Amino acid sequence: MSTPTDNINKSSFVRKEEPGFLENLGVKYYHYLGKKSGTAGLRNLTIDELPADVTLQTLAGNITAFAAIIAFAIGALTTFVTIWVEWTYQETMDSTTYYLGGAGSAVNDFLQAQRILMPVLNIGLPDSFVEQGTREELLALCGLDAQGIIAQAEAFCA
Repeated sequence: MSTPTDNINKSSFVRKEEPGFLENLGVKYYHYLGKKSGTAGLRNLTIDELPADVTLQTLAGNITAFAAIIAFAIGALTTFVTIWVEWTYQETMDSTTYYLGGAGSAVNDFLQAQRILMPVLNIGLPDSFVEQGTREELLALCGLDAQGIIAQAEAFCA
């Protein structure tokens, strides 16, 4: 009697090195996608058919470098367009009212437009320059760490 594994084609390629972390992860993800898409019954890749970790890391590095170049180009284009708009429309921009705030301000505006009167505590970043530091330092400086949020909520509810 034959078993299900008797019908699987074995790769003739023999690797010189053991499969690395990325290769094992890739195979597991490939199997997951096969199960999710319903193609798990088709012939699957074996670990020997994947490129070595060095090749995968090189490809990932190239993709990352390319993505960084694209991000830089988009940032440069955005800066150029912003400068152009400000330069072209500088006379009319002096009379433009800039809207400061974030999601909390948008919620406040919505509640006001709906004539819903209720107290709202807005917690967020200030509309000003924040000093440099670690993430934890900046959160504490802005009152957005756990202690700062608790203190603001207690003061609001008092």
